[in-house]
This record gives sequence, structure tokens and C-alpha cells, in this order.
Amino acid sequence: MREFRGERMTEIQRGFRGDIAQYVDVSGSIEAVMTISGSDVYDFCCFGVDGNNQLSDDRYMMFYNQTKSPNGELSYSPTDGGAKFTLNLSRLPASIQKLVFTASIDGTGTMGGITSHTFTLGDAVKLRLTGQDFSSEKAIISVEIYRKNDTWRIAAVASGFNGGLSELLKFYGGEEKPEPEELGKWQKIRLKGTGSGLGEISVNLRWNRDVTPNIDLGCLYALTDGTKGMLQSLGNDTGDKDNPPYISLDPYDEASGNGRTLHINGDKVAVISRVLVFTFMYNGAADWKGADGVITVSSPANPDIFIHMKEYDSKQRMCAAAMFENVNDEALSVEKLMDFFYGHADLEKYYRWGIKWGYGTK
Repeated sequence: MREFRGERMTEIQRGFRGDIAQYVDVSGSIEAVMTISGSDVYDFCCFGVDGNNQLSDDRYMMFYNQTKSPNGELSYSPTDGGAKFTLNLSRLPASIQKLVFTASIDGTGTMGGITSHTFTLGDAVKLRLTGQDFSSEKAIISVEIYRKNDTWRIAAVASGFNGGLSELLKFYGGEEKPEPEELGKWQKIRLKGTGSGLGEISVNLRWNRDVTPNIDLGCLYALTDGTKGMLQSLGNDTGDKDNPPYISLDPYDEASGNGRTLHINGDKVAVISRVLVFTFMYNGAADWKGADGVITVSSPANPDIFIHMKEYDSKQRMCAAAMFENVNDEALSVEKLMDFFYGHADLEKYYRWGIKWGYGTK
């Protein structure tokens, strides 16, 4: 390694390993910046793996389409020619034993054709690479940051995979998901299973909180035994993913920036008849266009499904966003609705759900 005295920067080489605490304060926030100069389009990613070196929790995979971990321990933001990852190592759960920093090519090129690649940790550590360090790789692991004996260490890996990001993720027990699909109004698609079931289906709502501070996410549900009800944070009716109704709503953590998330236990599809997902603005004037809301439906064997809301300029506070319906007790379909109403009772009446309403407070 080589120290740049004027800049207090230590340059590390491929194969280097060392204690991060020698260079940065691991108790606080650390910035890791990755850049590549070249003629292709490059994607950057940081993901956490467990003690078995497996990507067992994809909520800790940071990239352009998932920018924050569940409690904000990790975050991603694009930069000119690269990406910045903000790390709070002391806040990571014990299940995350290592962070892997990768770069991959979105195109036909190889890493042998890049002009330069850098990985910088804070203002203290830098790894510099060029195309001469690679050949036909389409995805590389630049650096790993890992736990050892209650300390965090850094390893300059600088090796790659000819098969691209798919092969890299497979090495860690993960897989590359297909390109997301965007639904049009009244468009319906069927969710595929994995062979053992549909798995967990998550429905996440994010929006521009500078325009509209509070948007609620909830659902009406109907089970095949005739049970009907509603879940929403208003009134603390948040359900249970492992018991009837096999649907749950996460507590809202405003600081995390992860929006609101509803979970549907897809392995209990034979018990679930219908789920109507709604959103509700309960403070200020309704401004769906300005709120720029996006609902993302994620499930194990399917591409993410996007339901964009900004093209609708209704002044009504309540929006019926999507409907999940049972298909032969073996699958669920999802349909984009985007119907607007004054309130909960009007929505319920329109869809003839058959439940009674009372008053609640947020």
C-alpha cells in the first residue's frame, strides 16, 4: 500500500486486507464511492451476505432501484460516473456479516475495456484499477468489508465473473431479477410460483414526502371462508402474515425512507379470495400528481411490478390502487385499478365488499 501524504489517502492494491478502524471511524457514517471510466454503461451494487456467504436477505442489496436498507443502515445514490454508498456499520444486524461491492456492465463490453475504476472509502482509502487488471469479465467484486473477531475489515478483491451479474449473484446464492414491468390501468397479470408456492408478496408504496407528508397504505381483504376485513395503520389494524388473514402491514418508519409496505403470504393463496390495496391522503389537499407515488409489487418468481400514480390528478383523498384475486386456488392475479373516492365507505360501497365502517384517528 502507498500513502499520499498531502491527501492523507492510503492506496491499497489487489489482495490487501486490513482493519478499517485504522483509517475511518466505524462508529459513524462512512461513504464508499465507486467510479468507472469507459465506453459502456455500468451498474454499481452493494449487498450484504450472512455467515454462510449467502445473500439471504435481499433488503440489504443497494442499487439504483433499491436505495435504502430497512433501517437506513445502508443507502445508495448515483454520482457522475459512479455511485455512492453510505454505510453505518455499527447499525447493521448481526445477520449481515459482509458487504460486497460490485460493478457490472449493462451491454456487450467487458471490464478489460475500461479506462479506470476506483473504490474510495471516506477520505482515507482508495483502490485504483484499470482494464489491464481484467480481461473478459462482465461483472467484478471490487471490495468486501467483513466482520472478523468483532472488528470490521476491508479486502481488495478485484476479481470478476465472465457471466456478468447473474453469475456473480449466483456465487452468493442470489439471482438477478428480470426487468421490472409497469402495469397500465385495468391491466391484469398472473403471478407465477416457484414450485413450492408463491412465497411472500410485498406491496411497497413510496412517494415525494416534500409535497405530501402522509399517505396511508392499507387493504380490504376477503378470505375463502367468507371472512372480510380491513388493514391500515389508522386504528392499528395491521394483520398477521403467518395467521389469518395471512396479510400484514409494516409499522411506518418515516426516518428509513422506505415508505409503507404490505405483505401477503402467497403460500396461503388457497385461503385468500381477494385483496384490494388502497392509499389514502389524510393531511392537506389531495395532490396525487405532486406526490408522485409508486407502488412496487415484489415476489420471488416474478419481475417487480410498478404501479405509477402521478399521471392521475384527482382531488379525491382515497385511491383504489390494485386488486389481487385468487386464480384456481394456486395463484394470484394483480390488476391496476386507480379509481378515486372521497373516503373509505365510498370505496367499499363501490366494490361491494360488505363490511361496516366506524371512525378512527391517526
